[in-house]
Amino acid sequence: MLVIGVMGVVGHRMIEQAHRERMFADLERIARAGAGELARRGWLAGDARGEIEAWCRELGRLTDARLTVIASDGRVVADSHGDAAGMVNHGD
Repeated sequence: MLVIGVMGVVGHRMIEQAHRERMFADLERIARAGAGELARRGWLAGDARGEIEAWCRELGRLTDARLTVIASDGRVVADSHGDAAGMVNHGD
């Protein structure tokens, strides 16, 4: 009986780890797609904060998810659920 319990715990942890890895891989693919869309629209080259904020809020509303666009230096450019200007630098 103890062996079955241990196997259950180990099996559960393996499934949990696989799920976590899949979730992070999915999030990474979504982030790359979002960055690609921002680049395609030409918003990464200049000051398009207003356009990025509107896009981020609309996409957040449509997906019922919180989206945050972070510049390579850690500055929050846009957030679907808050004011990016008041957010802490994510590079610190």
